[in-house]
Amino acid sequence: MENQEHEREVLELAQRLLQGAFWGSPAESYLRDVRRLDPGLAFELGAGYCGEEFVGRMLDEGIPYHELLSLGFLSLVGISDDDLALYPQSCGIAPFLLRRGIEEDEVVKRLSPGRRSYSNWEVPYLALGHAITFPVTDGMHKTIYGRDVRIDPDAPDGWRTDPDAPDGWRHKWLHGSVAKTDHCFNTDSLGRFPGTPVAVTEGICDALTLVEMGYPAVIATMGFTPVWLIEIIACTDRRVLQCFDTDRVGERSAFNFTAKL
Repeated sequence: MENQEHEREVLELAQRLLQGAFWGSPAESYLRDVRRLDPGLAFELGAGYCGEEFVGRMLDEGIPYHELLSLGFLSLVGISDDDLALYPQSCGIAPFLLRRGIEEDEVVKRLSPGRRSYSNWEVPYLALGHAITFPVTDGMHKTIYGRDVRIDPDAPDGWRTDPDAPDGWRHKWLHGSVAKTDHCFNTDSLGRFPGTPVAVTEGICDALTLVEMGYPAVIATMGFTPVWLIEIIACTDRRVLQCFDTDRVGERSAFNFTAKL
């Protein structure tokens, strides 16, 4: 119970620090210049930004390195001897941690022979690095979602990716003790705006667009079909506006949402 309370407090601290770094960050310009959305509205709904300095601020607040790992703010990634030779470019956030006084044998660890055929070393990466962040919940537990906002100049127009991540994912979640199952964005709008229609979208930027258009109770399902959310909406007897994407994933989300509703 104490661990859960402490974890909640650390997540709340992280959310405050991330939100405090929003103004003047790439996240603000991404919303304003790329998405053509109101950064002020996004900030009111919890938008933040995660840069390398986030780890430094968490350390300054007394959150130790091992806890940043266990709570998923940092994730360990295997690299090869050749990658290590390119140090520090291919070593994630390890150089920053070493400058902060973390011991090298804690930050750059040699793996046991045969544990991974493609990697010999393990180094930490910032799970939400270079991402615009938003608070999300699964109805009981809160966590933080991120979307990489760096631009890959060689990718198709509008495609955002993280060139430093080993898998190139744009969508980022905390790793470790906080899972990403069935999390949604802006669910508390159900209680703040009773009696209004409920709009359900797939992505957060779609939700922000609808809020700007005058629909206050908007929830982004993040591509999930959360039973807990459907049960809450069904009990309110409110009109539901499904605003999913028109691609295959969006059509499947709409079908599953309707079937469970």
